[in-house]
Amino acid sequence: MNGFQAATKRGYSHTLTDVWVTPKWIIDAIGVSDLDPCGWLPDGKALVETASMYFTEDQDGLALPWSGSVFCNFPYSQSKPWMKRCAEHGMSGNDVIVLCFARSDTKAWQENVKSSTGINLINRRVSFLGGDGCEHTNGNAPSCLIAWGEDAFQRIRNVDGICLRTVA
Repeated sequence: MNGFQAATKRGYSHTLTDVWVTPKWIIDAIGVSDLDPCGWLPDGKALVETASMYFTEDQDGLALPWSGSVFCNFPYSQSKPWMKRCAEHGMSGNDVIVLCFARSDTKAWQENVKSSTGINLINRRVSFLGGDGCEHTNGNAPSCLIAWGEDAFQRIRNVDGICLRTVA
């Protein structure tokens, strides 16, 4: 069972909780990656092209093999396993960019971000896209971009915010 399915079984609504579609302005700034393991493709097409290849909610992006650069805006109800997988992929020499809430008080953050190359604390609340492709109400917490790999770090620097290198 993947993160999307687990959230559904607990009664969460995809449109209200676990589908937070990345706004185009972020991808315009950081560029398209090779893989988005948490792709949301209504009608088989991405609302915003985040990657050249996608794993969808019908697949298990946590279990499938990853290759190349990764962009991940994971289901927030499942942050711990997704953050761990992103960190592992990044520490194996691949570029990874994660868009998530800047929740430095959580175990998922503390256990995985310290291995990253850097963080961009985005200078505004991110308004995520709805199923119609338009920006709607912003998230309920500040967002950040986390990068593993020097190229990924340089890419996240293109988004307005406070960019910090992490030191392990």
